[in-house]
Amino acid sequence: MRGYLRITKLLLGLAFRKGLPGKRAQRTMLAGSIIASAILSACIAVGMGFAGAAIADLGYSSMTAIVMGYLILVDFMLTLVFGTLTIMSYLYFSRDSEFFLSLPVGSNAVLCSKLTVIYIEEALVSAILALPGSVVLGAVTGQTAMFYVVALIAVAFVPLAAVLLGGIVSVPLSYIAGFFRNRGAVAAVLMLVLFAALMAAYMIVPNVMSSSLAGGASDDVVAVLEGTLMAALYVVYPLFCLARAGTLSGGLVAGNAAASAAVDLAIFFGTIVALAAILLPLSALFYKRSVLRQSEHAGGSSAKKGDYVRSGVLGSLVKKELKTLFRNASFAFQCLAGCVLSPVMC
Repeated sequence: MRGYLRITKLLLGLAFRKGLPGKRAQRTMLAGSIIASAILSACIAVGMGFAGAAIADLGYSSMTAIVMGYLILVDFMLTLVFGTLTIMSYLYFSRDSEFFLSLPVGSNAVLCSKLTVIYIEEALVSAILALPGSVVLGAVTGQTAMFYVVALIAVAFVPLAAVLLGGIVSVPLSYIAGFFRNRGAVAAVLMLVLFAALMAAYMIVPNVMSSSLAGGASDDVVAVLEGTLMAALYVVYPLFCLARAGTLSGGLVAGNAAASAAVDLAIFFGTIVALAAILLPLSALFYKRSVLRQSEHAGGSSAKKGDYVRSGVLGSLVKKELKTLFRNASFAFQCLAGCVLSPVMC
């Protein structure tokens, strides 16, 4: 794939805004990102420290894998949701197709470059979310070196799994949105509906399992709690396998922790390979078709004159801001996801 490295370098420069006018703007943006990331990492690390201290004091060592599994799960879900939005906006609804078509590179090279940039961005976010918390959790609960190795594997490969799954999910969503004139708005609505359904399932499944477990014969509160937490982790079993491999607890091979960890890691990496085998040919075909469709319809109808004049000043401004909001699916989702999440959780 000729030109892959050059395109990746160009896209990385654009993604991290290296072309901002003046060094002062670059330093301000970098400093703000570092401060916000440090605050978020510190909050997560403190939370993991309290959780690890409670586990160590009460002697529930089996809960370490569950807490680690939930940390990986949160990282995976955030990367999946926002990574899917980024893939839809960056790959299928991007306006740079004509530029890349004029270059002597194939569409597969552009596709792989864009997926690489998305993965690098999500891996950086994953490092901020998961790595400090994992290190604190392992230190407080007295884990072995395997735990920290798995933490590094999680930072590197959990975002990859989320991006691969997000790429698979984005293909049908982009295909449906392609039938409408304002594809960005339709994509934003589809992602909000999918996000609401996902959060509703996430809230319902543990509660249903909790009710069924509480009605059983066991009176052990810890056993009920552990079973309830495990119910959600079994839905994303490869992620729990990764967490279980780090703590060397349990596993599919009874009495042999090393063999169990090897099997768990094989399940996790096998899932990534299967997702890549599904995504790459599917995404390559759909991306090539979307690029050809954009080139055929380039220079289409422009916006109508007087579009915002009829409603008065306030109505015109509201209409303009709404259209600006829904023009980008990722921006619309980030602005409106809280409005959807609150009633679902209530």
